[in-house]
Amino acid sequence: MISLLLLLPSLVLAATLNVPGDYPTIQAAIDAATDGDTVLVASGTYTEYINFGGVDVSVLSSSGPVTTTIQAPASPGGCTVCVAEGEGPGTRLEGFTICGGAGTPGGGVYCSGASLDISHCVVKENYSDIGGGGVAYISAEGCISSCVVSMNSAGEFGGGVTINSSVIEIVNCVIADNWVEGSGFGGGLRFHSVDCLLMNSVLWGNTAATGAQVCSTAPSLEITYCCVEGGQAGTYGPIEWGPGNIESDPEFETGPLSDYHLSSGSPCIDAGNPDPAYNDPEDPGNPGYALWPALGGLRNDMGAYGGGGVGYWVGVDEETEPPAPEAALVLMAFPNPFRGSATVVFELPEAGGATLQVHDLSGRLVETLFEGDVVDGPMSCFFDGGGLPSGVYLILLRTEGSSTTHRLVLLR
Repeated sequence: MISLLLLLPSLVLAATLNVPGDYPTIQAAIDAATDGDTVLVASGTYTEYINFGGVDVSVLSSSGPVTTTIQAPASPGGCTVCVAEGEGPGTRLEGFTICGGAGTPGGGVYCSGASLDISHCVVKENYSDIGGGGVAYISAEGCISSCVVSMNSAGEFGGGVTINSSVIEIVNCVIADNWVEGSGFGGGLRFHSVDCLLMNSVLWGNTAATGAQVCSTAPSLEITYCCVEGGQAGTYGPIEWGPGNIESDPEFETGPLSDYHLSSGSPCIDAGNPDPAYNDPEDPGNPGYALWPALGGLRNDMGAYGGGGVGYWVGVDEETEPPAPEAALVLMAFPNPFRGSATVVFELPEAGGATLQVHDLSGRLVETLFEGDVVDGPMSCFFDGGGLPSGVYLILLRTEGSSTTHRLVLLR
């Protein structure tokens, strides 16, 4: 019976390669991976350059960017993370601090001719002598969500991010304190020949001679529900200035996750897109209010800590206290929020039977992802949400003696 269940069409298993448990470096794990695999990285500082090498792989940290860093080596120089060999949809980078890169273009992350989703990352203190000090997308596609891009610089354009001939969404990000040298343009972001949506984000403290916060030559760039220093005066070029934008000081304060938490009086709280699909998750102990680090009610907060993915940020503190024996099940999903598909990773404290299911908020069973025996180590399953409506879903992992759930948000 178990062997038949493992062959069900709805079940797609892929390998999980653990760093440093199975491989000493992130690059070694990527080199050993095949399309659809997950490279799961434990806390630590990894001094190395990363190249995805044409493999459609998810590179995820287990504890988030506060405790997991990819630091570019001091020499010979280059982008910290490179995705430029035709990698397809499903290629992901999630939960890292990325720093020290010096690419041309793209100091921190460079994606060219490929697809890459970046989420829950802190991209800081990178440099490009041309453009995209923090992040550069060239003839590419993907989504940047729930990220902080700060203290990056470029010689000519796009101190924080540059997007060229690409289709990109930037959602729930903080892009702050980046700069372009001399007479350059687009201190925070520079867009050229793109189809891009910028939403639920904060652009503040970026500097450049032209277009301090945003510079665009794109035919279709829409900015909506964002906090932009100087408002439209902080931008340059043909930009569709959509609803919900504000120019009030976001009132950042230093917190345990970054220097870009919102203070309790910030005008960015509950100011993002009011569509419930973008809501902050609810604090189970305080119904009607957002789960920290989101603040206020359930409406989306502008910035990196609003939206459905805040649980990932909360998770970085979990290892400060050892889990109780009855809570020793491991259950994670990446990316979160997700569009189209997500990878669900689970692990049992000991061998035994397990069932992994997805339910909607009404309790209806959406899909059984796994049912059978787990012998050893973490397992990963592919969840295809392509035919489902946007909203919040609950992943339920059950064994003979315990169970745990994980909230997963599907965005359209």
